[in-house]
Amino acid sequence: MAPRFIGEGPTRKYAEKMNLALLFQQQVLQSHNKIAVEDGEHVLSYETLHAKALCLAGRVHSQQLNVCSRVGILIPRGINHVIAQVAVIYAGGSCVPLDPKLPEQQLVARMENLDSTLVIVDTEQSFERSKIGIVRINREELGPHPHKDDSCLPTTVRHNRCCHIFHTSGTTGAPKAVEILADGLINLILDPADLIQAGQRTGHATTVTFDISMLEI
Repeated sequence: MAPRFIGEGPTRKYAEKMNLALLFQQQVLQSHNKIAVEDGEHVLSYETLHAKALCLAGRVHSQQLNVCSRVGILIPRGINHVIAQVAVIYAGGSCVPLDPKLPEQQLVARMENLDSTLVIVDTEQSFERSKIGIVRINREELGPHPHKDDSCLPTTVRHNRCCHIFHTSGTTGAPKAVEILADGLINLILDPADLIQAGQRTGHATTVTFDISMLEI
């Protein structure tokens, strides 16, 4: 069944031409010096978030991944995690948020089940696996200078491709991977109900491994 976008006519045609990377770039142009993310004493504007995500996306892109490759994000809730999600979208990959509290054996099993060969971690994580590439993130070292491999970024990925993969809790069996298409997020962003008004602050209280966290982010 073809995806159904909210609205008809120009709104639907507009939505079908968009992707998450372009939508975020539009937000950067409109709100470049406004606060995008605040975490305690650390604050990023939209422009700075864009620059840091673009720099990290260059490092991800240099791993020669395919479009929509599954990229693990082993970072707890916070600024680093937000940067990582935007970077993966910019690099044309699919975000796979992982719980840092899980045993490493379970993390590896989930990555291998998805044929994922790359994981983004912050400086506080000790994840080490020879068969899985690791990109370490330190927000203080990212940007604003471009990475040498970001000249072709952000990558244009169609709206009907996978952008996120979440795992079920596994309470009734082994955890199952569930794909989220970009269509769903674009529908939410363009929803005329405007669940979140411009200028409002939105708390990020949900663990990053739950799909509702996408609304908060």
